Amino acid sequence: MPIDAATLAEEKYNALIVSVRRIHPSLMALRIRPDEGLLDFEPGQYATLAFGFWEERVEGSQEESERQKQKHDRLARRPQSFSHPILTEDRNRLLQPDELNHHEFLMNLVTHSPEGIRPPEFTPRLYHPAIREGSRIFCDRKVKGAYTLDLEDLSTDRHLVFVSTGTGEAPHNAMIWELLRTGYEGPITSIVSVRREADLAYRPVHESLESLYGNYTHVWLTTEEETSGSGKMAVQEFIQDGGFEAKIGRKPDPENFSFFLCGSDSLIGVPGIERETRRKIYPKDRVTGQGGLIELLETRFGFQTDSVVKGQGERGNIHFEKWY
Repeated sequence: MPIDAATLAEEKYNALIVSVRRIHPSLMALRIRPDEGLLDFEPGQYATLAFGFWEERVEGSQEESERQKQKHDRLARRPQSFSHPILTEDRNRLLQPDELNHHEFLMNLVTHSPEGIRPPEFTPRLYHPAIREGSRIFCDRKVKGAYTLDLEDLSTDRHLVFVSTGTGEAPHNAMIWELLRTGYEGPITSIVSVRREADLAYRPVHESLESLYGNYTHVWLTTEEETSGSGKMAVQEFIQDGGFEAKIGRKPDPENFSFFLCGSDSLIGVPGIERETRRKIYPKDRVTGQGGLIELLETRFGFQTDSVVKGQGERGNIHFEKWY
């Protein structure tokens, strides 16, 4: 039976694409407006977006499996953290909640599965030229996620450090907007690590924030180009070699700092537990052999993740979200 794409779209899609900002051919900021009104979410949470399997895919994408091809009348879903534009278009002030009539998401194009097993389903459809302002999309109204500012006691004015790789920056943008909007007085530092300078989707916004707020600092790093002020390096090197301390003027310590981490496994390095000894086993990157930030912060500086001693119920000072 032939697929009636128009009928399926009318039945299943429930949101309008307000704008598509293409930062470069494989990175975009997408704004959508649900038909039934904006979703109620906490900064750091995520929603599920979807396109129908009947939609065309961008040229050069990995061929889908026969099983995927049989889903012709179903939705290809993908969870996405809410991002945030933070400032007005002229970047002179913070946006107010009643000035937002859309949700913003930051996502990159993935055309092939790294393992070659399950071809990507959502972004090859999102990046097709037919998807533009005025197109329709599905947005699940059920919001999820525990990676929020509730993880931290905001009454202490601690130095909050947000560290991300790639599109892991998205939830931090929403968190930073919320902190500044509600008058958080403690220092806030955002460290964004990308492969190339062109991947910095919100750089002008962060630079304007530094001018507007004396308690806000932004640092960007590149891992494949010698373009940033710190040279080509990973976040681990930036902190371990003293770059972070030089930038903010003090050494990070568990009594006064908390870290929020969102991004790749190689950035975060969530430890496992050895069954017999119950000791933590910190993973190493398969290519570089480098450990993640959790290992560095815990073993060198004395920080502790949220997974503290069982039964004590205390909160750690490293909060993380594994994004990809």
